[in-house]
Amino acid sequence: MILDDKVIMSLPPPPPYLPSAGIQPGSPTLPNPPPPFSESQHGSGNQLQRPLKLSVLPSHILLQIVYNSFPTHPSLDTGLVERQRKILLWLAKSLRLVNKAFYIACMHVLRSTYLPAYTSMLRPYYSSDPFPSSPVPRAHSSSLNTVQRETPVLDLFIALKVREDVFVDDSELHLEREDMFKDIFDHAQPKARLEDLAL
Repeated sequence: MILDDKVIMSLPPPPPYLPSAGIQPGSPTLPNPPPPFSESQHGSGNQLQRPLKLSVLPSHILLQIVYNSFPTHPSLDTGLVERQRKILLWLAKSLRLVNKAFYIACMHVLRSTYLPAYTSMLRPYYSSDPFPSSPVPRAHSSSLNTVQRETPVLDLFIALKVREDVFVDDSELHLEREDMFKDIFDHAQPKARLEDLAL
């Protein structure tokens, strides 16, 4: 089901709750019926106040919402690790595509989760910091355009690894290929590292 705010807001409000015509005297009735549905919320004075959306929440609250989406106990069918991997796949394939704020929160969780696996597969001395914790210079202040060329390589690794982890959990017949990460670590990552050194 897809809900569209524009369509919902253009619909007329439902009728107010009125006492039924067939109520007998002395029967229990509500003295004051509930108020009718109003299309908009009134702020202070005559100003109309728009309802808040998730995209305008502060980043630390969005990050807490993303963290709270992870399960804390296993279900009857699957274990805790398998459920968490499915949430990571959902973050990578769905939630981060909602808007920029969710993209930043989801990529923070995904990058911090898969960074140890990424660094364990690197050849020694072939990596810059793909997920920098130091402040970015003012000229490159956009959080989506990072200075490091290795960050998109880390994102490719995350997209592949999160999908493969869920496939391995779902089926015992799925075998992880030896050369699955070969293109990333033989070509894309060293190239990004050289570009980082040249810049």
